[in-house]
Amino acid sequence: MVQDAYGNATAELFLIATPLAALALLVVLFIKEKPLKTTSGAERLAEEQAQLPLAH
Repeated sequence: MVQDAYGNATAELFLIATPLAALALLVVLFIKEKPLKTTSGAERLAEEQAQLPLAH
């Protein structure tokens, strides 16, 4: 009886989860790709400091 209940619940879970996983896959395929940065944190910091005007 307990095994039957677990078996039915597992089957129902997969019947619900499979379409949701397929929908999630379709949504992920249409997400626009955003390129990663090509400079390191130290390089970016050096560029920002070089752009600041020197205060005397």
